Amino acid sequence: MYFIHVDGRKRKGTIVNCQQCCNLIVCRADKPRKFCSVECQHATKRIRVSCAYCGKTFEKKKSALKNSRSGLFFCCREHKDLAQRIDSGILEIEHYKDGYTCYRERALLQYGEQCENCGFDDVRSIDVHHIDENRDNNDIDNLIVLCCNCHALVSRGFAEIRNRELIEL
Repeated sequence: MYFIHVDGRKRKGTIVNCQQCCNLIVCRADKPRKFCSVECQHATKRIRVSCAYCGKTFEKKKSALKNSRSGLFFCCREHKDLAQRIDSGILEIEHYKDGYTCYRERALLQYGEQCENCGFDDVRSIDVHHIDENRDNNDIDNLIVLCCNCHALVSRGFAEIRNRELIEL
C-alpha cells in the first residue's frame, strides 16, 4: 500500500502494471486500473492481420475475426472484390472452392471465347467440354472451348478429341 499525494491530499494507492505496455501505473487501491491510457485499452481489442490480396498489415477488431468464413482478411473492399475473381488464384474463398461454378469462365479466359475447332466466336453459342468427359476433373488442361455444333458432334459420338483437336469419325 502506497500513499499518493494528489492535490496536496494523501490517498491510499497501489502500483500495477499496464496489461498492454507493462508500464507502471499508480492508482487507487479500491479501483485498480488495467491500462495506463485509452490507447493501450483500445490496442487490446485489436489485432494485426495481413491482407490476403496485397499482404499489407492492418488492424482488425478481435470480435470481427469470426466474421470471415474463409479465414482471409482484406484491407479494403476493392481487394476483397479482386480476390474473389476467378483469375485471382486465391482458392480459399468459398465461392470458387469446388471449381463447378467457374470452370467455364476459367476456360474462356485461358483459351479465348471462340471454338477451338472451327473458330466460331458468338459467346452465346460457346460451350466448354471436358476432354476426358469427367465433370469432376476441372483441370484447365482437361477443358476445351467448342461451339454448340462441334460439341454436339463430340457428345453424340461423331467426333473425338485427340491432342486438343477434333477428329471426325
